[in-house]
This record gives sequence, structure tokens and C-alpha cells, in this order.
Amino acid sequence: MSFAQYSVNVSSIQDFQQCRFRWFCKWVLNRVPRNESPALAAGKLLHTIFEEHFTTGVPLHMAGLRQTEEYRQLVSITEDPREKISGEAAVKVLDDMLGAFPMWMDKYPFTRMLECEKSFTLQLPIAPDITWLGRPDYLGICHGRVWHRQNRGLAAGMNFGTYVALAKRHMHEHLYAEYARKEYPDLPTVVRTLT
Repeated sequence: MSFAQYSVNVSSIQDFQQCRFRWFCKWVLNRVPRNESPALAAGKLLHTIFEEHFTTGVPLHMAGLRQTEEYRQLVSITEDPREKISGEAAVKVLDDMLGAFPMWMDKYPFTRMLECEKSFTLQLPIAPDITWLGRPDYLGICHGRVWHRQNRGLAAGMNFGTYVALAKRHMHEHLYAEYARKEYPDLPTVVRTLT
């Protein structure tokens, strides 16, 4: 018996675990709100800032200034008033962070970056008919092992206990560990995430 080949984005699994209705709207109906929440827009912008910092070596505060200004210009030309309000709120979130960026220090001693925001596909022997899709924030060498570092923040309204509970069952980490093990077979890999 042969099964069809499926491609599964690990984020869709997370969405399914958190809210089945949102998963259905986003991944089945392909109906997602055009207007992002300010927190989501600011989080995406923060990822872009860290990606520029890690891949080009530009100081974090310079990447923050550049990326925020570029986003601010996009917000200024949008015609949808809801997108403008949300975008302006996201810019305010980042403007509030920019002053702290020069003081940011990596608390983990990464000796080498392996990749940053690189997309991958992966097939596992346990489910050969599924192709997994992923994109880790950062893979690097820390204490002689391959680690995944998640660029993540805690939203002001998020309950810390809920945040920790969600982080413990984050499926991305398991998939990223399998990917790192296959992509870098000569390097010892750990499953944990540094945030």
C-alpha cells in the first residue's frame, strides 16, 4: 500500500495544538487576517534585526535602526487604516527597544554560527511519506555542540507560567535537533534551545 507524499510545516502542528480553529482557517482555508497584531509584526521585525546582525556582523543597534526605519517607511505608504495603526504600534514597540540594543550581550559563548534563518526540508524514517519543512532562527556551536538559539521574547501580557508550558512542548525544537543531527553528522548535537 502506498501513501501520498505530504509536506508539513512544523508551525502548522504548533498552530493545531494551540487552536484548532485558527489552524483550520490558516492551513486549510488559507484565510489569515491581513492585519497583523502589533506584537506579531514587532516579533517578525525583531527576527529580521537579529538575522541581519548574525549574518552580516552589523552591530545589533545599527541593524535595529535600519530595519525599523525600513519598516516605518512601509507603514507610512500603506493605504489600509487598520494596517497603518497596527504597523505604527509595532514601530513603537521596536522604538522602545532600540535604546537597549547597544547593551545587548550574548550570554552564551557561541564560537561559530552554522546558519541563520535557513529553510530546510527533512524526511524521517519513522514517517517516510512526510516531508517536514522548517527554518531555525540560529544554529551554532556552543561548548563544542550544535545548539538551536530561538530569538524569542515574552510579550507584556503573557503569563510566565503559560509561556514556560508552551515552550516545553514546542515541536520545532525536536525537528530542529533531527535536522542538525543529519546536517552536521560530525558534530555532537543537543536537543535544547537557548533563548
